[in-house]
Amino acid sequence: MTKANPIDLHPVQRLLDKHRVHKEEYELEIDGIKLRMVPNVFCPAYTNTSRFLTDNLTINEGESVLDMFSGSGFVGICAARIASRVVCVDHSLNAIKCIKNNIKANNLANKVSSVKSDLFKAIKVERFDVVIANPPLLPGKPRTLLETAVFDPGLKTTVKFFNNVSKYLKDNGRIYLLFSDVTKDSKLGGLKMIDDLCAENGFKYKVVATKPVGYESYFVIEIKKENNG
Repeated sequence: MTKANPIDLHPVQRLLDKHRVHKEEYELEIDGIKLRMVPNVFCPAYTNTSRFLTDNLTINEGESVLDMFSGSGFVGICAARIASRVVCVDHSLNAIKCIKNNIKANNLANKVSSVKSDLFKAIKVERFDVVIANPPLLPGKPRTLLETAVFDPGLKTTVKFFNNVSKYLKDNGRIYLLFSDVTKDSKLGGLKMIDDLCAENGFKYKVVATKPVGYESYFVIEIKKENNG
């Protein structure tokens, strides 16, 4: 049996170190969006993924959006430029504070709201046109609140997301998932995991964008219900 190659954790440790220097709230602006960041919340200016995701979303006027794993709220706030309503969801109180900061900073209280929830547990059941998901991408046990944004044992959170998202998605709706092939040499199998989860939950998917960064590739994946067009 071929032994799986270990995942190189040096890039993510450098990313975490960038965030750990912040002990107080700090401000920045990205693509015209004002952000007031809270410590222990991932900053979209530091990652390879946030703007890659926002650059490859298709949001139509008048659509409703559910932004899961919202963090700072940056992705949901970008969606609100076109969408009629956005709900930003995160399990972290720090993230919810950050989202509220950024809703206020961008004068979007009439379009964007926040919900503290462990996945879908605290979300009122309703169906959205678009669900956006930027889950933790590395299998491993988080040791701190900050690390919950990147580490998830066995990527079980992604599995739970797939198992429950259907009831929050309109029949003709779509999901935009940020994913990585960092697990391609492990038993999780990289994109094979998405193949399996879609098949198990009645979805079909296509990769709409790919971003190689050397040690891994990121993907924006558009997912629809199997009976949707």
